[in-house]
Amino acid sequence: MLPLRIIALLVSEILTSGSYGLMMPILALFLTDKISGANLMSIAVAVAIYLFAQAGFSWIFSSYMHHAKTMERAQAGLFFGSAVITLVPVAYAYSTDISQIMLAQIVLGLGYGLMYPAWTWLANDHAPNKYLNSLKNLHSLISALSLAAITAIGGFVAYFYGYNTLLRMMMIFGFLGTLAATTLFLGKAKKRR
Repeated sequence: MLPLRIIALLVSEILTSGSYGLMMPILALFLTDKISGANLMSIAVAVAIYLFAQAGFSWIFSSYMHHAKTMERAQAGLFFGSAVITLVPVAYAYSTDISQIMLAQIVLGLGYGLMYPAWTWLANDHAPNKYLNSLKNLHSLISALSLAAITAIGGFVAYFYGYNTLLRMMMIFGFLGTLAATTLFLGKAKKRR
């Protein structure tokens, strides 16, 4: 059985990633319905901005995290990254212009840029050697299955209950993921066996 800290890491990442996964399949529809002047080109640029921001912030935070106090910085990165991702649906809800959406995409990239390097380091640090390969395989499987289910749920909720309900669900998923990340602050990590 996996240690509780590893389960908390898995739950945190899946819920936080799932919060954005709810919107992923319908982001273009959401933006064209909500933002006047949004078109396929501006939406493609917004998604590209998110991906560039994530790559850049991941690289910067990875470098920062490994210089000193790596454990504390990784825990803080996981927590603050999850918290930032949780706030992005608020930006989506109140945006009235595509430039505000692009700014929200930069913030989303920042959140994932903090969360992913921190998650990877913590998973490698917290998992005993005998669980490390199992953790990576389990993470890949659970991530793929949960993302498939979450994208379908996001489309269903948006279609039957509207975008506001979907945005609230995104915030709830993100909040629960952030809450799971806070459990990693409780106690100290054990050395790998």
